[in-house]
Amino acid sequence: MQGLACVCVKYTKTFFLLIAIYLAFAFIACILPSAPVHEHIVESLDKGKLVEDYPHVVFSGPECQMDNFTDALILSQVWNSNPKQVWHSMMLPSYSKEEGAMCDNLRMLAMSQYKGPNYAYPRYWHGSTFLMRVLLFFTNYTLLRFIFFATSMLLLIWTTFRIWRVSGWMSCMLFFMPFLLLYGFVMQLSIQFFPVLVLSLIGCIMACNPEKNYSDFAFVLFMIGSFTAFFDLLTTPLLTFGLPLCIYLFVHKNRVEHQAWARSIFQISICGISWMAAYGLTWSSKWFIASMASSINVFRDATQQVTHRMGDLEDFNRWDAVMANINLPSWEGIVIVLIILLLLSVFRFNKKGIKPMLLFLLISLLPYAWYFCIANHSYLHYWFTYRLQMVSVMAWFMALASIVNWDFFDRLNHNFLRRH
Repeated sequence: MQGLACVCVKYTKTFFLLIAIYLAFAFIACILPSAPVHEHIVESLDKGKLVEDYPHVVFSGPECQMDNFTDALILSQVWNSNPKQVWHSMMLPSYSKEEGAMCDNLRMLAMSQYKGPNYAYPRYWHGSTFLMRVLLFFTNYTLLRFIFFATSMLLLIWTTFRIWRVSGWMSCMLFFMPFLLLYGFVMQLSIQFFPVLVLSLIGCIMACNPEKNYSDFAFVLFMIGSFTAFFDLLTTPLLTFGLPLCIYLFVHKNRVEHQAWARSIFQISICGISWMAAYGLTWSSKWFIASMASSINVFRDATQQVTHRMGDLEDFNRWDAVMANINLPSWEGIVIVLIILLLLSVFRFNKKGIKPMLLFLLISLLPYAWYFCIANHSYLHYWFTYRLQMVSVMAWFMALASIVNWDFFDRLNHNFLRRH
């Protein structure tokens, strides 16, 4: 009982410390002089990187669609932040939007031609807006996109290396292929998607520690869940939980094989509760703080929006939302990998891997439960929410890999190399 009290105190202190950090970071971002920020936004527009709201990368289908609309909205919020109204800029960030494309509205704002109203957008923390205001103080959006891409690539390489060190070459492939097959590279080029990708990779790196027990990992997920709520605008937040959890289970699959099924379920549940508690409490804390500090009832507006996002559409139901996301990925490559792993498992079956396999199959259901519960949002934004299925695809790959006797193939490879 005393141990549980200590854990509660630890989590509570961490939560309030993180809220204090968010407020301090937002304050620092909003007191920066606007002139250099505005100059770099104008420079970004002149370089032509924000012309279309929804351009495509590499392929022309919706699965490779970028979200310049939200990027332009974030830059609009950055532009409207006022060092003379710091608290208002922190709690009630606003964007400028008339008829037409958001990128065009941002251009009008930067050229002092915008005559329409500004719209408050207080239900999110808008950590990405504060981050961009700090970064745009030093350079333009074009260079920042390159920095985002380079940073995420370095993290991707680091994550792959860490997985290889603790779990071997097959684990690296099982990690990287879902990212490739579900066009994760699009996330590297957008302010809107970038934070979730980075937090997911950091979580995967933290999961690559064979000495870390589930309580330590649950605490890591608690912090990652909180950071997700601070930076993300409800894109694919579940990635920051699902991907690290898959890596953690695969790294610790030997431990899972030898412990009771109920204990494994309990440990996964504790990890899930930690992430969800941090995500939900961090997000809702913004509603309370903004409501108390302004004349707007942000809590009421936010709960109405959450209810709307979770509700049915007029002409479509929850299963339509699930199917819209299922139908978008190119399943051919995924199915080929699954068939190869299945044939390997038939050829060299590992009976000990049945328990981890079942756990992975359970985790693979999380994205579809999300689509079903957050139906409205998942249907309207299926062209980016479909990437939650990275969790499912990785879990399926690791489920089948768990029942393959890789020692046999490692011995074959070793004998081949020794002969040649």
